[in-house]
Amino acid sequence: MDANPTRVEIEKSILEKGYRVSTIIDRRDPEANWGPGKEFENYIAAWYKLGNWYMRNEDSQISVEVLQDYLSLFRTAADCLAGAPQDAPYREEIEEILNDLRGCFYDIFKYAQPIDD
Repeated sequence: MDANPTRVEIEKSILEKGYRVSTIIDRRDPEANWGPGKEFENYIAAWYKLGNWYMRNEDSQISVEVLQDYLSLFRTAADCLAGAPQDAPYREEIEEILNDLRGCFYDIFKYAQPIDD
């Protein structure tokens, strides 16, 4: 990716990384796949890159596909956490992923410029 990627390029990267993450998540057996891994780190890093892009640019647009990707992973993680026993060893990893995802969107909402009427 270019040193100064466009928002669309960053969003494309998020979707590619999100696809890789979705292929390693087994929704029937969350314990097997929620541990720390490069795919999750790359996905979260791409979201933070988008937040940084908004910080440097006056823009408030985001693609529907990227929002759908975020919501899908967030919902899957939240559902797995809700169904996990309190002593499950993977609860901490899922909670960390959820917190990272929340942090990404906090940055996006913080820096995205509102549309002027």
